Amino acid sequence: LQDPSLQDQCGDLAAELFQRAENRELFTEWQTCSTIDRLREVMDISLCEHLDTLAARVLPPLDPTQREEALAQCLRRLEERSLRELKVQEGVLFSSSETDLENEEDALEAVLERNRRLRELFSARSHWDPGRERK
Repeated sequence: LQDPSLQDQCGDLAAELFQRAENRELFTEWQTCSTIDRLREVMDISLCEHLDTLAARVLPPLDPTQREEALAQCLRRLEERSLRELKVQEGVLFSSSETDLENEEDALEAVLERNRRLRELFSARSHWDPGRERK
């Protein structure tokens, strides 16, 4: 919100990754606005206070490259959290004896894809070193 130059990096982010409804709605509206002022104009009045709270947060001073990396890490954490929640739901799904074979095969394919994506996210996180200088 505070750095409009980073907005393009969030283009592929799914609003469903946000747990809180007000963050999902704010994110959805923000994707179509170029400034916080424009966002305030189009948002429901009940969300303006939440927007103001988020926009007023004091962020650590970072150069543009560091801000991009911090955003990338945040996006990975959002996706990771969402995938972890889906993994919990998988356990419930597979413990149910009422699923038919076709649905079970689809569910298994989705599980394998989530596991693959979690491995990618963990690998990306393990390769990130906050002290490493970017070239």
